[in-house]
Amino acid sequence: MANLDIASPVTIDAQPGRIVIEAAQETPRRLKLPFSESDLLKNSDALSFHEDDLAQPTDSEMGG
Repeated sequence: MANLDIASPVTIDAQPGRIVIEAAQETPRRLKLPFSESDLLKNSDALSFHEDDLAQPTDSEMGG
């Protein structure tokens, strides 16, 4: 039995007739993004988000 908890990194492999979940051998790499959340929100306020300009998904985009 694997020694895993809810935060353990795992690998998931689909094989014929079964799904195999194992403890990851390596810690996954963190993606280094060019901007932080604070950079993206800098100088933003309630008026700059344009909530009313959000696109509405079509029925086919929603699976209908």
